[in-house]
Amino acid sequence: MHPGHVGYCLSGGIALQAAADFPERIVAAASFHGGRLATEAPDSPHLRAAGIRARLYFGYATDDASMPPDAIARLEAALTAAGVVFRGEVYPARHGWAVADSPAYDRDAAERHWTALLDHLAAAFPHRGSRRDDPARVMSGTGKATVRTGKSG
Repeated sequence: MHPGHVGYCLSGGIALQAAADFPERIVAAASFHGGRLATEAPDSPHLRAAGIRARLYFGYATDDASMPPDAIARLEAALTAAGVVFRGEVYPARHGWAVADSPAYDRDAAERHWTALLDHLAAAFPHRGSRRDDPARVMSGTGKATVRTGKSG
């Protein structure tokens, strides 16, 4: 069983695809500064939204040519239409902000992403005994973010 997947940049799309490919196995998936999640291509990951049952989290970058605002809107519209439970935040950082050896690394955003990821997983797996299952805790990190939330669940 593969209960959760997390991806960064290119692997953000892989986490989303895995959630669509294995809806009976994947409970939670997250993508941080994932790129090309919603394109005009016929094999764009967002077109698989109807097959997803996992809880999803997206940490977007404000400066990201691979996931501009129109792509974020396209992805979130597809997830909302499919009834997917998701949360999306735009971090005030450039693409690559969570990777320590990246020129775009942003310490505050990276620390915030760990809080968001742990809170996301705790909400998806509340039976693990964590007290981090309050979705409002995602907003407790440093910096400001624009938050979008899909169907609650």
